[in-house]
Amino acid sequence: MTEPEGKREFRILGPFEARENGRSLAIGAGKQRALLVLLLLDVGQIVSNERLIDALWGESPPASALNSVHIYVSRLRKVLGEGCLITRGRGYLLALEPEQLDLGRFERLLGEGRELLTQGEAARASEALRAAIRLWRGPPLADFASEPFAQGEITRLEELRLAALEERIESDLALGRHAELVPELAALIRANPLRERLRAQLMLALYRSGRQAEALEAYRQARATLVAELGLEPGRGLQELERAILSQDPSLEVVPEAAPPPLPPVTLLKRPRRANRRLVATAVVGLALVAALVAVALIRWTGREFLADLDADAIGVIDPKTAGIRSQVSLAGAPSAITGGGGFVWVASDANGTVSRVDPEDPGVVLTVSVGGRPAGIAYGGGSLWVTRPERRDVVQINPDTLAVVQAIGVGNGPAGVAVGAGAIWIANALDGTVSRIGLDQGVVTNTIAVGARPAGIAVGAGAVWVTDEGNGIVLRIDSRSQRVVQAVRVGNGPTGVAVDEGQVWVANRQDATISRIDPATGSVSATTHVGANPSSVAAASGAVWVASEGSGTLARIEGRTGQVDKTLSLGSSPQGLVFASGNVWVATRPPASSHRGGVLRVESELSECRCIDPALFSDVVNLTDQYVMTLVYDGLVAYRRVGGIAGGMLVGNLAVNVPAPTEHGREYTFLLRRDLHYSNGAPVRASDFRYSLERALTINRDYVLHFYKGIVGAAGCTARPTRRCDLRRGIDVDDAAGRITIYLTEADPAFPHKLTSPLASVVPSGTPLRVPRARPIPGTGPYQVARFRPTRSIRLVRNPYFRVWSRDARPDGYPNEIRFQLSDDPAATLAAVEKGKADWAAVIASALPARRVHGLLTRNSGQLHSDAWPSHSGSS
Repeated sequence: MTEPEGKREFRILGPFEARENGRSLAIGAGKQRALLVLLLLDVGQIVSNERLIDALWGESPPASALNSVHIYVSRLRKVLGEGCLITRGRGYLLALEPEQLDLGRFERLLGEGRELLTQGEAARASEALRAAIRLWRGPPLADFASEPFAQGEITRLEELRLAALEERIESDLALGRHAELVPELAALIRANPLRERLRAQLMLALYRSGRQAEALEAYRQARATLVAELGLEPGRGLQELERAILSQDPSLEVVPEAAPPPLPPVTLLKRPRRANRRLVATAVVGLALVAALVAVALIRWTGREFLADLDADAIGVIDPKTAGIRSQVSLAGAPSAITGGGGFVWVASDANGTVSRVDPEDPGVVLTVSVGGRPAGIAYGGGSLWVTRPERRDVVQINPDTLAVVQAIGVGNGPAGVAVGAGAIWIANALDGTVSRIGLDQGVVTNTIAVGARPAGIAVGAGAVWVTDEGNGIVLRIDSRSQRVVQAVRVGNGPTGVAVDEGQVWVANRQDATISRIDPATGSVSATTHVGANPSSVAAASGAVWVASEGSGTLARIEGRTGQVDKTLSLGSSPQGLVFASGNVWVATRPPASSHRGGVLRVESELSECRCIDPALFSDVVNLTDQYVMTLVYDGLVAYRRVGGIAGGMLVGNLAVNVPAPTEHGREYTFLLRRDLHYSNGAPVRASDFRYSLERALTINRDYVLHFYKGIVGAAGCTARPTRRCDLRRGIDVDDAAGRITIYLTEADPAFPHKLTSPLASVVPSGTPLRVPRARPIPGTGPYQVARFRPTRSIRLVRNPYFRVWSRDARPDGYPNEIRFQLSDDPAATLAAVEKGKADWAAVIASALPARRVHGLLTRNSGQLHSDAWPSHSGSS
């Protein structure tokens, strides 16, 4: 959905947000923030002072409560302006238009969907209801889940969302989508077992899918649950549906709507001699089926209207003028990168190791070729397609007509981004910190240019090559003639994608959720624009800039002249890349993280090394259980990005806002904590907790911990006086009010931020006992908390109710709702549990198994077997 233009927008269907023209409003924290939410819940109604005080302080408000309310209101008025927050008698009224609150838009769309459904317009009803559901970004009022005033509203809002889902499913059933609804309904029933309408919808979907016996079994299960839980028989509607299924009542069959005649959604660019060219390509593919295959793609056409969303594992065609979704093409594999050139759109899939060619004139036919490795970057130029393969340290040249691999050219370590221009192919080598130049007329690497810590994106234009350095937060400008770095421009945190258009350079800052506009004439940032979470790709053409944000599942259009967002499109899936080609914007999508959420994960693993759960006792003994549990429950200031491939080696801020550059000749690091962090017991995270956590670790595990942190001023004294508690006040200065942590080192150590990724540097509450915990687990900040721990038998993790996603790169919220570790010291029994279906996943160190057992796994279970290199925890630099 597009945000209301030129207006403030308030969001409560998920974590609370207040935005204006795409920018977050400084609403404040704590009770001031809660007061605004209380007014939003009764928007347009007078909320009395007494009710506000009761909600904010409960039964025992302080004497200053009324004065505090007046202060909060005064501060909010400074942010919201006059005429928005109005005094009425002994209370306040928040005056907003319904569309300014996501709940208002949701209720409007829900009402429209219901009305359309009653009128028999199922297709339009489905689109409206899907649009309503997409407004939800997570549990409602997620950051107020522990507040008593929010409990009733959360229940009401969750009921509304479930009702919208039921209405959308009803419309989809009317459209004949019964088969695809079965797994969704099964999951919804597991979460809502007493919901009779969902049970009826599942029965109907199964019956219409030709599964009559399963439909009747679904009724029997529904009846058994209702009798056992409530002592009640199913309602009349459910009983009548069972009888209708038994008699195969014809009224149960779906009568599909008459579809309007489709209109061509893609602006076609006619090219001469296209027919001959297609015949040549098809003939070549027919002779080389091993290398490439022809697949008929599934296409969703728009008809007379735009699509409401995009499916996952697809590419969507976006109208650049209206920002509407014109059509989509479903793909066989998950796309990871996209580009355009030679009259085609090209899509890479790192999961499948393929590149697909899509013809904008005939997108129903997709040609796919294996590239012999996992592709990363993809670009077109010089009459060829160029694809980087990080694992093979090369770039592959592909003939666009025959899809044959022409050659592979070795480059640097971890090649990622690739661009073509200025007579060359330019490759960003992420692990080398270099850019390789391949002359188009030579076909070999002619120069290797050192550029910095971690180059990611690369683009050519405005007389230069532009390279984003994700590690240092800068963009490097390479003179294409001299092939030297001539400038470094400071942008935001974690710059990745980069594009050039009309003399302006646009950079996506992944960690900041911003876009920087660089003016090449001045070599400085001329505008910064806030967009959705985790922007990774940017495309610019004809004065407009398009930004794909993976975390929020949105596509933003920025007006190039003003640098302001003028359209935001919710995709319903996670965009992985975009390109402007053939007069349209093409975006590649993957499933959003929320699509995998829920359920129980059963894990078989080894016994914990210390028979305890304490990050301070982490050791150099490789123990999979300790590693996984610590990672799920606790956090440090920084972390490696939680993605696969070479991008997973990127250091990002975790509890800290970012990874700071050192000062004082490399001997000083200053971190800022993120706001509103809480432990699993609800206590706030403070800067002083970090210092206490390291002091505690050095006290109870001093010999091993010192290997990592002996460079901190005062740390060596913790072992020199083992009978005294460790004191790091000289080496770690903290300011709880500002959330600032300053670490002083005895000498420069470039590897120090990486050492802070160890579980030993996890932050726990000050006052945590200086002994091994045996009964009550230590509270953590991760998405899970320890619900039960039996040292020699099992560990049960459940969701941390106080967790919020502060960074999808550093700390996503995880997929399962519950994780059960069954512990054993027998690796063979651990593997057998998965083979027999008693567990979903087993963690075993290969060296603990006989060679014959490993070979047997490779032979019989190769599809289930995954291997990982174990990271080194050495404290050396």
